[in-house]
Amino acid sequence: MKYCNTCNLHVLGSGQHCPLCFSKLSGMDEEDICEGYPKIKEIPRKYNLILRLFLFLSVAAGLVCLLINLLCWPGMLWSLIVATGILLLWETVGFMILSKKNIGWKLLAQMLAVLIVLITVDAVTGWRAWSIGYLAPFVIVASSCAMTIILYIKRTQWREYMLFQFIIAINGFIPVVLYWCGLTNALWPGAAGALYSLLSLLGMMIFFDKQFKNEMKKRFHV
Repeated sequence: MKYCNTCNLHVLGSGQHCPLCFSKLSGMDEEDICEGYPKIKEIPRKYNLILRLFLFLSVAAGLVCLLINLLCWPGMLWSLIVATGILLLWETVGFMILSKKNIGWKLLAQMLAVLIVLITVDAVTGWRAWSIGYLAPFVIVASSCAMTIILYIKRTQWREYMLFQFIIAINGFIPVVLYWCGLTNALWPGAAGALYSLLSLLGMMIFFDKQFKNEMKKRFHV
């Protein structure tokens, strides 16, 4: 918006002179002001084409494996393992690398994706419960360790990551619950994961005493 120093008035429009005294206006046009805003970059057409090509190849590979699996039936649906592996690859590249989401969301999504792949492989190969009995606790502990490192590195942004640390720590008790329910025979990996999760929760309560309580009250409205 422009301004007339003689009349002490703000003048709308693109005119260069005051409509009352015809003095030259000062200030900037609205178009000039808008030029300061960042321009949104569109995804290049070439990049979009490559993305669509890889999507087509991924779907084609999954369908070809399914067809071969059904025609040469070996007694198990191994093509489902290939499909979940392709989905994990897409999740890793699209969500972990290219996405601009909070790193806490990325780490949590990656943990869940890896667990889904492990459980799928275990189920397809005859379900011996090694996925939830042995590997799941280590995946959760590794994710919790990674989140702890992120919390230490980005101490000034701890509010953004503490909730994810809390969610991952709670997941660490699930393998022990599954053992008590009789779904797995492995106790020590789940117990070790639950112990680490307990230490993580205690660490947050001790080192972030009031901050942790206030954040939990704000997040869960308790």
